[in-house]
Amino acid sequence: YGAPSLVLEIGAADPSVAYAHVTDTRESTRGDDTTMLLRIERTRLADGQKRQELWRSDGTAAGTYRIAGPFKDIKFLERNGRNSFFATSSGATASESYDAVYVTRGTGRTTRLLSTLP
Repeated sequence: YGAPSLVLEIGAADPSVAYAHVTDTRESTRGDDTTMLLRIERTRLADGQKRQELWRSDGTAAGTYRIAGPFKDIKFLERNGRNSFFATSSGATASESYDAVYVTRGTGRTTRLLSTLP
């Protein structure tokens, strides 16, 4: 499956990013269409700050794109049928805890905030 290398190539095209790598993956199947959800960590060149983004890939350059982020951290939770759930940390507070839960079906249009956490 070529998705991780495709994402790295796409991430490398951004001159403000010093380093990008895949930190986690989840397979998503819809009918005959198998795609991967990828958690990408990108380090900014200017200040070394790390942010994570959620990407989707079908293994081709044309089918690889960002669907959410950047966040301080992303944690995959569960998959229920076509829905994948993930928690995020915005980094807005000093706490290292997650502050929001999202659901996605693998596109930016189907990714939505479910709840913010106290």
